[in-house]
Amino acid sequence: MSSKKRHSVLFTGILSLICCTVVGMSCLNFYHKLQDKEYAAQQQSLMTLAEQVACTVESTLDGYFNTLYGIAEFLGTSPLVTEEKLRHLAQLAQRENLFRLGLVSLDGILIVSDGQQVDVSDRPYFQNILQGKIVLTGVRDSRLTNDKMFILTVPIRGAEQKLMGALHCSFPLEDFSLQAKLRLYQGGRHHTHIIDRQGKIILPCGEHEASWTGTAIYDHMKQTPNGVPLDEVRSRVSKGKAMMTEIIARETVPMMAYFMPLQRNNWSCLITLPTSEADRHLNLLLDQDVLILLLNVLGSMGVLTLVIILQLRRTAEEEKNLRQGLLANVLGFMEADLDADRILHCSETPLLQSIKSKPFSEAVQYMVAARVHEDFRENLIEALSRERIRQMFDDITHSHTVDFMAISDSHELIWMECKINIKEDPSNGHLMVYCILRDIMIKKKVRLFSENEPSAMR
Repeated sequence: MSSKKRHSVLFTGILSLICCTVVGMSCLNFYHKLQDKEYAAQQQSLMTLAEQVACTVESTLDGYFNTLYGIAEFLGTSPLVTEEKLRHLAQLAQRENLFRLGLVSLDGILIVSDGQQVDVSDRPYFQNILQGKIVLTGVRDSRLTNDKMFILTVPIRGAEQKLMGALHCSFPLEDFSLQAKLRLYQGGRHHTHIIDRQGKIILPCGEHEASWTGTAIYDHMKQTPNGVPLDEVRSRVSKGKAMMTEIIARETVPMMAYFMPLQRNNWSCLITLPTSEADRHLNLLLDQDVLILLLNVLGSMGVLTLVIILQLRRTAEEEKNLRQGLLANVLGFMEADLDADRILHCSETPLLQSIKSKPFSEAVQYMVAARVHEDFRENLIEALSRERIRQMFDDITHSHTVDFMAISDSHELIWMECKINIKEDPSNGHLMVYCILRDIMIKKKVRLFSENEPSAMR
């Protein structure tokens, strides 16, 4: 072989080696960048899902407490316990789909609407009752039925706001509607748990419901080399701080975990996702067929475009189904960026969809003018104004409720409630506003029912 040919072959070989090296490094760089983006996207998904779960938990519990407060307002007559009151509570329990209602006296005796009595003075929550506080317990054994129960109480006050006792409501774990709602967020991949500040599992969801209830969540996890130490996790959760970390669950399963504090009862929401869900997408890139597709860019462009379109459609459909699950028991939902004056998400109602593209402040004016009774417009507009919301956040008032009368699609007047939650987006410092519109006709009917039967309250 001549020297010229040898040089040509050597040059071709070196050029091929350089090309292969560049392609290999590009593929490796692409893999690492895709890995970082995939993990970041999964973490953002956990954070978004945690906010939606928190909204569901808080709105559900608010609904229970609002109903109980509406009933307790009409029980502040002496004596605290009468046959007429118990009969009235039994009727309300059946009408409002409450499991069991009862009255707790200041000496710790609980008398339920069916006449049964039990001493609860040694229960830890009884001290809160004596202090006139509301009570929301975790799962505990009922002394009447030995079933797993949640307990909610609100104070009953008489003349001059004197504490007389408490209205007591209990729910079996399997009947607690919050349990069913949280299952909407499992999806076969995510697992959601409600825990207290000490890490005790209040409400587990998933395959370990029976065995995990009442245990510490830290007993079921280990730290990973890249994760936050468990001692630091305990410390931050106990202080009510949000955090993202990696853990090992059930001895061998690596997971991403996000802790989100709730505004109710010093609880936190824990959502986990196996890291294998992110690795599953990345491992496809190591397959020979995928490498061939990466090298043959022109031939694979159509396939990649189709895959991206299908994935976007699937993601959009999943987000749509998730929002519909979140809004199952409310009339409407709207999420807005206050600083950008922009609506980010809203429920699939014609009115909200018609204002979705408008600035938030303009959309509020349009919605109030279209559906709110004129006597309530000024108050609602003021509550949803950007200045008022920012003032509430500065005053550490991150939640506010406004009752008003609205005009339904059938042109009937209905009572509605607008629950306003304010949070700061840690990624950019913008104020995020979550508005939940809820039908409160039942609450109003309870009050009307009680006012129309004064003999039941004497």
